[in-house]
Amino acid sequence: MRIFAPSKALQCAEVTRDFARCLVATAAPPPAPHAPGAAAPPPPPSPAAPPDGVVAGFVVGWLVAGELQVLELAVHPDHRRKGLGAALLARLMADCGCDASAPATLEVRAGNAAALALYTRLGFVEAGRRRRYYADESDAVLMTRPPGPLAPPLGA
Repeated sequence: MRIFAPSKALQCAEVTRDFARCLVATAAPPPAPHAPGAAAPPPPPSPAAPPDGVVAGFVVGWLVAGELQVLELAVHPDHRRKGLGAALLARLMADCGCDASAPATLEVRAGNAAALALYTRLGFVEAGRRRRYYADESDAVLMTRPPGPLAPPLGA
């Protein structure tokens, strides 16, 4: 995973169809360091890493007053069910200290069973609901996760 360049923003928009939220990470592994003039070694394995740095998914979050707020997690339909969403979210949580001192919060559409299962597997619990939160009047489930060891993102 790596922080993406602004040139990848349009690819993020294709993943979510919502340009304004495409800000943070791609699934492609960063290039491996190598000696000048030597052939670059192959990148390490990464869950569902797309070829040629194509954006397959991203996660957006920020730390506010010591708490991670997960703003967006999206995976392109061609790359779902391969562990990429879990890997992206687990990496963001680890980078933000959720395994040590930072709690995390997020909102998810109440009807998104796959996302609810993923967040539960990663230690989130329902903390409330926002009635008719989305444009289609569906509810948002508010979820929180206390600081603590991260659950394994795959196969749990």
